[in-house]
Amino acid sequence: MTGFHRENSLPLARALPGPSPTGELGPSRGGGAAPPRGGRWLVLPRRLGGAVGRAEPEVVDAALALVVTATAMASYVGRGGQLLEADEGPLRFAEPDVVGTILLLVGTVVVFWWRRAPLPVLVVSGVAFFVYHEFGYAPPPLPYVILICLFWLATLWSPARSLATAGVLVTGVVLLYVTRSGPLTDDHFLAYLIAIAATWGLGYGVQLTQARTALVEEHAAQQRRERDVTTRLAIQQERARIARDLHDVVAHHVGVIVARAGLEKRAVAQRGGDDEAFGSIESTGREALTEMRRMLDVLQPADAEPDTPAECGLDRLDGLVRQVESAGLPCTFTVRGHRRPLAAELDSTAYHVVQEALTNALKHAGPTRAEVWVTFRTESLSVEVLDEGGGLRRDAGHGHGLAGMRQRVALVGGRLSVGPRPGGGFAVRAELPLPVGSRR
Repeated sequence: MTGFHRENSLPLARALPGPSPTGELGPSRGGGAAPPRGGRWLVLPRRLGGAVGRAEPEVVDAALALVVTATAMASYVGRGGQLLEADEGPLRFAEPDVVGTILLLVGTVVVFWWRRAPLPVLVVSGVAFFVYHEFGYAPPPLPYVILICLFWLATLWSPARSLATAGVLVTGVVLLYVTRSGPLTDDHFLAYLIAIAATWGLGYGVQLTQARTALVEEHAAQQRRERDVTTRLAIQQERARIARDLHDVVAHHVGVIVARAGLEKRAVAQRGGDDEAFGSIESTGREALTEMRRMLDVLQPADAEPDTPAECGLDRLDGLVRQVESAGLPCTFTVRGHRRPLAAELDSTAYHVVQEALTNALKHAGPTRAEVWVTFRTESLSVEVLDEGGGLRRDAGHGHGLAGMRQRVALVGGRLSVGPRPGGGFAVRAELPLPVGSRR
């Protein structure tokens, strides 16, 4: 290329002494301005943080485009024409001109649209970045626009797609370095590779965190719904008990009093006595019975039905397994035996045993994989959740989740075993008996 001069291939370039406009001593000190340490840019004063949180996205994106463009322009102009000394010959950056300015602006201003069109922005900025390097202009500290878009795609796309995108970028950087067609020093080459890998890892980590958080939140919401259902059922049962007691005990005795008062009233009237007292007892008792019937209608309406949400069953395990896999836990789901319809309570119990076991594996097992086995036998349904985790397992204790599993399994007459596996890992096994009508 005509924009720079290199006599031989350059294994390691050393900048001549003297600070650059970006505050660095040359590419040998890391190839550009070092990123802020300790995440200091993320710690904002309370008032400033509130203002940023309330700002419109377009304003924030415009400010980001301005900062990125100014940073790249400072490196481009300040280091233009700078001579670098190397073991195998000198290297000079190209002088700033119209072509370089256009390429730099095209490659940086497009960051304004990174939120709405990350892939087109990545493509445009990437092409401009590599062409800019080919013409020999002073390289920026880091390809900020490319890294921003790669991070965003890694949080949105599947790991395979985002990793393939990162691989394309790495391939381009490697080709730039191997062909020596641009002023890419060893320090810049390593900085670019590390930045691309770290950006993809950070974005994928955010995606995993979001998926895990969503799964835990769904599990917590399900537990809250179950507690609400249990509370409503307990209230209904208590109201029904009170209604039965009122009807069977109090109403019975009041009815006896009314009947007895009516008999005495008629007997006294036949004898020519004053039956006013017994008449008052009878009428008051009848009013009490009428009011009690109204109270019974309130406590236990005749057409009352339990207000419970739709229960989960084995037909939803495929979705649960996919969700767990998206959270970072490889999982397989296998059904053995002749699959057949189950009672609602039994179906729900099997589902929640699997859900609780997979959630515990996500939270406590560390890096592992899981297997879910559902086996239909003649007289029972077997549910097994196995993982290969080797970390400390708090779910082996007596937590709320394990207690809930035991209660559910006990209510349908089943057996639950929880504990470490002989070959390593953890196992949750539930044996649920099938009703006679479901056996085949």
